[in-house]
Amino acid sequence: MGIVFNSSTVVWLILVLSTCTTWWLSAGSVTFTSVAAILVIAAIKIRFVFSYFMEVRHMPIAWRLAFDGWLVIVTAGLVSGIWFSA
Repeated sequence: MGIVFNSSTVVWLILVLSTCTTWWLSAGSVTFTSVAAILVIAAIKIRFVFSYFMEVRHMPIAWRLAFDGWLVIVTAGLVSGIWFSA
């Protein structure tokens, strides 16, 4: 009885590795670059979770584009908010 490597398992491993990466980035000195990287990684994780575990990838293209657009706008807004507040 071994590990089954289907798409959900691979996505789960990517999510775990990206969580470890954001933890590592936050453990050092906090700079704009590290915070921006953490936010971008978080956005990528959100896209993976929504696409693979909430089945957004099976929705019509208009809904997927709306979700991707929303995610890009929110992430850009957060990163630019940090940029202009520094």
